Parts: sequence; structure tokens; C-alpha cells
Amino acid sequence: MSILGGKRLNGNLSLESVLQFITGSRSEPVLGFCPRPSVVFKENPPAFLPTAHTCANVLSLPRPAVGETKAKEFYYSKFDTAFVQTYFGRR
Repeated sequence: MSILGGKRLNGNLSLESVLQFITGSRSEPVLGFCPRPSVVFKENPPAFLPTAHTCANVLSLPRPAVGETKAKEFYYSKFDTAFVQTYFGRR
């Protein structure tokens, strides 16, 4: 499972959908983002779902505890679900 040409090989995930999840926008503004998008890692959150703070352009990704042995596919499926099913500003 990798991203090739901006699309994940097994689904509808694109770099645009990840950007929208983090910032609320599917494309970069002409003058760029302020503040610049960033990523933080949270150790062992309860749902293992990524969260975003769109006002600050921050993506919080779950990080397993040391010694945890969940497969990468577990995280990929959680990330794909969150990134693709973004409903920011829509009803």
C-alpha cells in the first residue's frame, strides 16, 4: 500500500483529500497557508483515528505505544476512513 501519483493504490485516497482533512481546503492558496500545515504524533489515543485542527493546520496522528504490534494495514484503514470521509463545511 503506497501512494503512487497522488492516489493510494487500493482506494479513493488522494493527497487532495488529506490536505482537505488538515486544512479544510482541497488546494493550496496562492500565497500559501498561514500557519503552515504540520503533523504531531499522539501516543496511544483511544480510537487510533487521525484528527485535525483546521484553524491551526495541524494533523494529529496516532502513534502506537512501544512494543505494540498492530499491523500497518490497521492504521492505513483508519487513516483512509478519516481522510476520505471528510465533511468539513458540508451538510
